[in-house]
Amino acid sequence: MKIFDFIVNNCSVYMSLCGACLVYASCLLFGVEPRHELMIIIFLTIYSIYTLGIITDKAEDEINAPERATSFEKYKKYLIPSIPIAYLSALFIAYYVSGIKMVGVVLLFLILFLLYGVKWIPATISKYRRLKEIIGIKNITVALAWALISVFLPVIYFDLKITETAWVIFIFILFRIIINNIFFDFKDVKGDKAKGILTIPSVFGVRKTLIFLVILNTLLGIFIFMATLNGLLPPLAHLINLSTIYCYGYLYLLNKIDAKFLSYIIVDGELIVIGILAFLGSILF
Repeated sequence: MKIFDFIVNNCSVYMSLCGACLVYASCLLFGVEPRHELMIIIFLTIYSIYTLGIITDKAEDEINAPERATSFEKYKKYLIPSIPIAYLSALFIAYYVSGIKMVGVVLLFLILFLLYGVKWIPATISKYRRLKEIIGIKNITVALAWALISVFLPVIYFDLKITETAWVIFIFILFRIIINNIFFDFKDVKGDKAKGILTIPSVFGVRKTLIFLVILNTLLGIFIFMATLNGLLPPLAHLINLSTIYCYGYLYLLNKIDAKFLSYIIVDGELIVIGILAFLGSILF
C-alpha cells in the first residue's frame, strides 16, 4: 500500500513514466529506434506540468484527493523549485537534440496546460473561466496535449514526414487518452460538482457514459486493426492494439474495486502497458 500511496500522492512521477512509455511506443509505430533523449524530454515535461497541476487543482484535490493535497503541502518546498528545473531541463535537451522546433513542442504542451487549468477567460465574457470547466473540452484538451507531444517528438527528431501513418498514430493516442481521461472523471464527480466543473459522467450519468466509452473503445480498436492490415502501421501494432481489451477490463471494473487504485494504477498504467506491448511486438515482429 505504501507504493500505491506514493503513486497517488506523487502522480507526476508515475505519469512521467507513462509518457516515456508512450513515446517509446510511438517511435516503434513510426518504425524508428526509440531514443532515450526523447523519453527524457517527455518525462521532464510531464513531471513539471503535472506537478504544476497539483497547485492549480488544489481546491479540487482537497475534496477528491485530500492525501495528495496534504502530501504536497508537506513537500512543497522541494516540489515547487523542481517544476522550473525540470521544465527548463526539458527545453534545454529539446533544443540541444533538435533545435527550436523541438522546443516549440515542449512549449505547446505548457500552453495547452495553461489554457486547460488556469483561469484566463474573463468572467464578463463567460461563466467558464478555464477550459477545464467546459464539458468535453477538458478531456479533448488533455488528450490533444499528450497526442501532440507523443507524435511530434519523434517526427521532429527523426525528420519524418507527416504521412497517413503519423495521423493514425495521432488518432490512436488522442482517443486512447480521451477514453482514459473521461473514465477518470467518474471518481471526481463530487469535487467537480462542488467547484462547478461539468464532466461527461456528472451530466449524462454513469451508465450512458460507460456505453459511450465502450463504443468509442471498440471503434478505436477496429480502426487500428484495419490501419495495420492496410500497412499504415507495422505488424507490432496488432499487439499494441491489445490495449483495447485492457480498456474493456477497467471499464468492467468500475465500482467493483477501489476507485483510486483503479484510476491511478490500472487506468493510468494503461500507457505503461502500451509501452510493454510495443516492446514485445518489436521482439516478435
